[in-house]
Amino acid sequence: MTVIVGSPGVLLRVKASRPRPRPLLSPPHPIAHPRRHRRYVFTPCAAKAQPLGTARLTVCRDPNRIGDRFVAPAGRDFHFLWWSGLVRLAVISDIHGNAEALRAVLADIETRNVEAVVCLGDIVGYGPDPLACVDLVAERCLWSLLGNHDFGVLYEPTNFNPGAEQAAYWTRTQFETEADEAARARRWTFLSQLRVRVKFGSENQIIAVHGSPRRPVNEYVFPDDAINGTLKIQQIFERIDRCAVVGHTHVPGVFTDEPDFYTPAELKNRFTFQNGEKCMINVGSVGQPRDNDPRASYVIIEDGSIEFLRVPYDIDAVARKIKSIPQLNDWLADRLYEGR
Repeated sequence: MTVIVGSPGVLLRVKASRPRPRPLLSPPHPIAHPRRHRRYVFTPCAAKAQPLGTARLTVCRDPNRIGDRFVAPAGRDFHFLWWSGLVRLAVISDIHGNAEALRAVLADIETRNVEAVVCLGDIVGYGPDPLACVDLVAERCLWSLLGNHDFGVLYEPTNFNPGAEQAAYWTRTQFETEADEAARARRWTFLSQLRVRVKFGSENQIIAVHGSPRRPVNEYVFPDDAINGTLKIQQIFERIDRCAVVGHTHVPGVFTDEPDFYTPAELKNRFTFQNGEKCMINVGSVGQPRDNDPRASYVIIEDGSIEFLRVPYDIDAVARKIKSIPQLNDWLADRLYEGR
């Protein structure tokens, strides 16, 4: 609940405390906490799943649809496994050609017992290492979505500011001038097959998009929209069954259908779904945070809750690379130190 009082032109926002967290849905599996009993591990393969040891889960990648098909023991699919608590899922977004930040986040994910990683788009744009970032996402993520900067490199950088537009053209040149013909073709194919939205979870009640469920590639949903754009928020939530995960603004936090917005700090870095409540989770940015915290941002989803995480990385190394490239504005380096 949000209450707004005060004289004209002066708004005071008072938040009610959230009720005691309850799981969004009970796991459909008869074992209440299956993770206590068995362990599933994602590994790439070319054929059907072959359990090894104690119920090892193998992910089968269709070469034409990167990370699109999953085969699991006993016929269970990825959606079922995630929702029943069997998959601990990391969600990353807005890498923007920042390979140092991406490698730091992937290394952090390795330490957190995460079983799958997905990306919400904007792999490229702004940063100095677009090819490395595309290769890492193609290798490590089950799937990735199309962001507006990915679209700008593939087609045209629409409604970009001059610095972002110049960066998009420079990024496109990096793909076009790749000497290895096979690598060049592979990367273009990967970018061209990025999807606009993915639904997953129990009965596909979670939608993943880059921008918003209303305009999945380009729409920004800012924290103050919870106060100043209530009609916009209402229309967005009409397109959400239970939960959405988004990026694009580079500002992590949770929108609820009250409407309200909660920062990770207000949530003590963990949000638990409430029965009967809709929510939209912004996972923040790996490569260019804009919430005044320069550390890379991502989230982990498991058992009906979201954990917000921050990871430091070598900003100096990225800044030096950016400033060594004439086509990239020096401001793109300077902003990384301030997280804006």
